[in-house]
Amino acid sequence: AGRLSFSDAEQYMMFQAGANSIFNGDKLLTTDNPAYDDDQNLFNKLGFEGKPAHQGPLVSPAEAEGNVLITKVSAHNDIEMQQCA
Repeated sequence: AGRLSFSDAEQYMMFQAGANSIFNGDKLLTTDNPAYDDDQNLFNKLGFEGKPAHQGPLVSPAEAEGNVLITKVSAHNDIEMQQCA
């Protein structure tokens, strides 16, 4: 919230420091938001790629290269591990 008070460069630094999401829409409870098109232009300018709403996570480069061991734990405490390839 409050991104209208930050420059594009400051918003970029926030994402580089670990921010990984934004709120969009006309207005939050107490503050206005940037227009949707303004956000899209900023993301294009910064080379960011978003994911569609309500979709699973994008595959990380490390996972795509097979450098991640995925662990799944079921409700029955069975552990399944697989190497991504």
